[in-house]
Amino acid sequence: MKNLFLLLLFCAATVSGARLFEEAELRRTAVPPAIDGQLEALWFDRAVPYNLGDHNGKLNNLIVENYLTIVRLLWDEEYLYAAFVCSTDAVETRFAKRDDPLYESELCELMLAFPGGSRLLELSIAPNGVIYDALVRWNRDNRIEADASYDIHGLKSAVSLRQSAPGRLVWTAELAIPWKALAPFRPGNGKLLRGNLLRYERLSDPELRSRNVPAAGTGDPAYLPLSLFPTQVRGWAAAPSSLGPLRLTE
Repeated sequence: MKNLFLLLLFCAATVSGARLFEEAELRRTAVPPAIDGQLEALWFDRAVPYNLGDHNGKLNNLIVENYLTIVRLLWDEEYLYAAFVCSTDAVETRFAKRDDPLYESELCELMLAFPGGSRLLELSIAPNGVIYDALVRWNRDNRIEADASYDIHGLKSAVSLRQSAPGRLVWTAELAIPWKALAPFRPGNGKLLRGNLLRYERLSDPELRSRNVPAAGTGDPAYLPLSLFPTQVRGWAAAPSSLGPLRLTE
């Protein structure tokens, strides 16, 4: 039954066009989730699940069979909430301090654009719970400057790791980002943010690396980037074209 489910998911995604989703929905929650790395029923009852795809916005066999990633989003008056559930065969993380270069290892990440400007908020979390947060400025092509001295005041985060089957692991990351960190944006029903949700995975298995052939731009076959909205390049991309609409709803 599990294999049939994965096959149906893959088929549905690959025939849906160039991208999995045109926008993502953040549903309002009356009760804030506990940020403890353990997804409670609230996430499944209220939040819409989204699969992260490749740089072209599609799911492929490598992702579906080995690195399926589901993200969920919620909001209330105080926080934007995000939860990542990541399937993997192994976890690699060698950093222990806040603002270490997590992008050289494995991570889940949010990119959130400030309204009406050329800045965005970058927030990454590693499987061991280490955080990287920065203010980023871009030009119309890509990232040009990152201020990693910036810390998100009031940020809440947690991760958990469990074995789901022999040789298979699942790690979960929960984040609560204060809306104050995105000022002057103010949350409300129907409001739109622009952003992206991403995951980077180090491929330790040689056979899996051989299946991860760079298809656009430059990239390391041992490094698999996944995103909610297409980046159009294999590597990290914070250009405005890689950001999609995140809609707040009731």
